[in-house]
Order: sequence, then C-alpha cells, then structure tokens
Amino acid sequence: MDTNVRSKGTTLLVYTALLTALTTIATLFFRIPTGNGYIHLGDAMVLLGAMMLPRKHALFSGAVGAALADVISGYSVWAPWTLIIKMCMVLIMQAALKRAANYESTDRHIFSVPVPELIGFILAGVETVCGYFIAEALIYGNWVSALIGMPLNALQVFVGAVLAVVISKMMYHTSVGSSFQYKRK
Repeated sequence: MDTNVRSKGTTLLVYTALLTALTTIATLFFRIPTGNGYIHLGDAMVLLGAMMLPRKHALFSGAVGAALADVISGYSVWAPWTLIIKMCMVLIMQAALKRAANYESTDRHIFSVPVPELIGFILAGVETVCGYFIAEALIYGNWVSALIGMPLNALQVFVGAVLAVVISKMMYHTSVGSSFQYKRK
C-alpha cells in the first residue's frame, strides 16, 4: 500500500476519532440544564463533522459522539433517539453541502454563507427539533411538555450552526482546511 494512501487513511481515522470525542465533550461539558434535560454545544461538532468528513465517518462521529454523551450523562433513554436524529442531521447537511459545493462564488450568499449551505443548516435544524419533539413526546407521554422543549432545541441548533460556520471558516485557513470534505468556493 502506498505510504500516502495509508497516511490519508490514518489522518481520516484521527479526525473521525477527534470529532467523535469533541462531540461528546461539547455535549457533556458545555451545557445548560433545562426541565427535561439540557441544551448543549454538541450540535456544532456534529455539523462541523458533516462538513469535514466523508459520509460514513461524519455519521459515526456525530451520532456516536452525541449518543455516548447521553449514556455518560445518565440520559441513556435518549441515546437511541439521539443516534437516529444526529444521523439524519448529518445526512441532510451533507446533501445540502453537496449542492453548495457546486455553487459559484458569485452566487447568492447570506452572511458570507452560500445559500444552499444555509438551507442545509435550516433543514438539519428543523429535523433535529422535530425529531426531539417526537422523542420527548413518546418518552414522557406528554405532547405539551415536548412542545415546550422545541424553542430550546431550536436555540441549540442555531447556536451550533453559527459555531460550525465560524469554526469551519477559521479551520479553512489552516492545514486542516485542505482535508475538508466540503470546500467553500
């Protein structure tokens, strides 16, 4: 096997492991308790992983990192839901990023973010908020309680998206930026 190919595989493995750990850490240690759980910064790492990594690696880092945080923090009942919701979040975001990759630099941007990328953040956010709404309603057996949690989940995803954009833009200007799966034009 070519040394360069092996080196790229090792780099990808390291980035996947690092983003999995960062997702878990951002979820566990940067959180604000709420009535039925907590809001956190883990979504920023899930979205960053969707931008940096190929599909199966991004799915692993986002879903496993977030579900692991649920298990470690004592919210194990949420882990299967989180696994599915974060996988869908990554799939939606990567579909939008695929479209955004073909977007010309002269095309429309909002806050210097290509419109298809922005739409991806919005759709991934809607999926996440709706996914946790359904999960909370089924877990607690109370649709009203789940409805109350929606604004906090929306805030969590919004902050995560903003952080993902800021962090990714900073990382593009480093040697790590050249290995991003998604490259802004």
